[in-house]
Amino acid sequence: MGILIEGSRNTKELDFEEAKDIAKSIYKSFPIAENSTHVAVAVYADGIKIIFDLNRYFTTEQMDSAVDESPLPGGLSNAGKALDKVKKNLFDADGREGACFK
Repeated sequence: MGILIEGSRNTKELDFEEAKDIAKSIYKSFPIAENSTHVAVAVYADGIKIIFDLNRYFTTEQMDSAVDESPLPGGLSNAGKALDKVKKNLFDADGREGACFK
């Protein structure tokens, strides 16, 4: 699962913190494990910062800590570029073959 959070200058700090909390609640509703759900989280504005990739963490505590430490980047909003980079840098690079919802 990949979660992309907007962090452009259009996003207020309070809204960014709320978006991070929503991201955490989403991945906490899945069974996170090496042999189960893998999660990646990234923040975008005019660029993208991958907070962690699909193979980095397998506990929600580690994920929460990384998400909480992520600052609001600011800058212009470029969702199209962010989606392209997430596909290439996360799913194409780290995705598990055959992994899907059943």
